[in-house]
Amino acid sequence: QYFVGPPQNRWEYRVRADYNISQNTKLFLSWNRQEEASISPISIWWQIGGSLPYPSSQQATQKSDVYSANLVNVLSPTLTNEFIFAQANFTNPIHLTNPDAVNPDKLGFKMTGLFSNPFMPQIPNTFGWNNSAVGFATYPYGAPWPAGGKNAFGKLSQTPNLSDNITKIAGTHTLKAGFYWDFARNNQTGGGLNMTTQGAMDYENWGATSTGNPLADQVVAHGTQFNQSKDAPVSDFKYYQYSFFCAGFLEGHSQVDSDRWHALRAHGQLGSQRQPRSGRVGPGPV
Repeated sequence: QYFVGPPQNRWEYRVRADYNISQNTKLFLSWNRQEEASISPISIWWQIGGSLPYPSSQQATQKSDVYSANLVNVLSPTLTNEFIFAQANFTNPIHLTNPDAVNPDKLGFKMTGLFSNPFMPQIPNTFGWNNSAVGFATYPYGAPWPAGGKNAFGKLSQTPNLSDNITKIAGTHTLKAGFYWDFARNNQTGGGLNMTTQGAMDYENWGATSTGNPLADQVVAHGTQFNQSKDAPVSDFKYYQYSFFCAGFLEGHSQVDSDRWHALRAHGQLGSQRQPRSGRVGPGPV
């Protein structure tokens, strides 16, 4: 069976301004805003074969903002400076529309896992890699991620950058110098489908107590293995780049003699990620 995703709404808005501050100074500004609905009935990004629509729909309003500014200043007939700024933000905060539909306490589901779920209560995922077993499988919700709000799953990306270029003409010399800086950030919740904080029961026909039919194994509660992570850390990766350049050109000489290029570039990177502890039991009935 092929599941056709529901239509998704999209809205986009753009503002632009050109302002002549003076005869020698020009400013350009722009802002682009886009919002798009994201509806995931089964899972997010991908789903294990045999997965049914999750008991609660998973929805988000994805938002992106792109800002840019360009300032050109002719300081004199021989000296010009250009300043450029740009920044892009993207947020994808996904929430369950009906959390009670997967809350074990609300459903009377009494099974306990290897660890207590530190996040929003969810029933364990059920699946089979052989595609013969059916079930529900999605990511853990509720990790501490302020950008997405309470009980969210998703990511935040930010990429601001600055640059400045100056050009000077001195006789037959043309001198150019400038710098560039950018910052890239990816702030994203963690977890998986088969290794997650709510736990995941796997039904396979190679299990020691399997009936040979994974769907029948589900009926008689013969799970092959149960996987669970104690935590699903929220990653916050950050990367900085710094670049500088200086170039000179002298007219009337050969390319080799006249072109002099000096460049200095430095990179800085900062990132951190904690690895969650996990557990597995099996094979055997559960």
